[in-house]
Amino acid sequence: MKPDPDTTGRGLDRIGMDPTKLSKDELVQEWNVREEELRLQNEQLRESELRAVTQLQRFETMFNHFPLPVVIVDDHLVIVDANRAAKETLPALIRVRDSSLVRFLDAPTRSSVTRTLVQGGVADIDAGLHLQAPVAYRLRVVPLHSDPGRMNYAVIFQPRT
Repeated sequence: MKPDPDTTGRGLDRIGMDPTKLSKDELVQEWNVREEELRLQNEQLRESELRAVTQLQRFETMFNHFPLPVVIVDDHLVIVDANRAAKETLPALIRVRDSSLVRFLDAPTRSSVTRTLVQGGVADIDAGLHLQAPVAYRLRVVPLHSDPGRMNYAVIFQPRT
């Protein structure tokens, strides 16, 4: 009975070898070669995953210890994350996760921030925030790469003097 080419020897067919014409020893040798290739690819994948986890931990440490308040917002200005300084300095802003930054911005700031998001660039914006009392900040809006089709932004709050 001839082996089903859809389930057996697909890799050999790809490189122009007919698995039905190879000896048992040649098939075992090809199997071992493919197995070693897969082992190496899995090892590289594990190393890449470890590097990614390490980079993420490094970023999270830097983000949380950054001395200025920083919030991460989506393209609708919904707060998705905040660093320690933001949580300590702007508790009213950060109190409710998934709250909108828009409700804390005065009208001119809202327009400037929205324009920056549409243009996708980096911008420094003099902002008026409505917290318990009006507070003046310079907002730096920086686009961050996110999932395909989505964009997040870091909003850095610099006290205005």
